[in-house]
Amino acid sequence: GTIDDIISKEGLFTWVVKGPNLLNLAVELRQLKEVEQVLAFGNILHLSSKNKKSVEEAVRTKFDKNHEFYEVSTSLEDVFINLMSKAKK
Repeated sequence: GTIDDIISKEGLFTWVVKGPNLLNLAVELRQLKEVEQVLAFGNILHLSSKNKKSVEEAVRTKFDKNHEFYEVSTSLEDVFINLMSKAKK
């Protein structure tokens, strides 16, 4: 299929997280059952989940006023990494 088909079929929602102490925050976020994956891209995190509402409720308690959290379009790279991590299991 097309790139858009592949992204759509996986059903991931993706958010960007910016702010301080991202490595520690990534460890905490990965422990949430609602979170599929947390990936570091330079000085930001990409957080992905298949359940938009649940993840938005769960992760907001992990942030403070110094963090930014907003939804972005899921990229082919997000989907590829998610599929590869599932293949390892």
